[in-house]
Amino acid sequence: MAANQSIKELMAAETKASKIISEARQERGERLKQAKLEAEAEITAYRKQMERTYQMNANTDLMGDDPSILEEETQRDIQKMQYVSGLFRSIHADRKANKPKVVQMMAEHCVRVQLRVPDARKA
Repeated sequence: MAANQSIKELMAAETKASKIISEARQERGERLKQAKLEAEAEITAYRKQMERTYQMNANTDLMGDDPSILEEETQRDIQKMQYVSGLFRSIHADRKANKPKVVQMMAEHCVRVQLRVPDARKA
């Protein structure tokens, strides 16, 4: 009887283990299906984004062939360059005007020597 009881316990344990393994396999399959669906959704979204980017670039390239747009961009660039050139001229003129004053100030500070002992050295 004890042997019969042991066999029943072993059979029950084997059945329980088989059930656990079966459930684990089923969950694994479900996780794989879910991961596949998520990956496909992500791939689709990425593909749409890349397609939009491509279409925008294609449209921009087509618009770039329009002479009026190119002319406007060229005029803006010329105006920027003229503005920067004016700034450089202004800076150069200021430097030229202030150069003698700066040289004089530096010479005064280099030549002027104080002949008194600092208070920190007296103690």
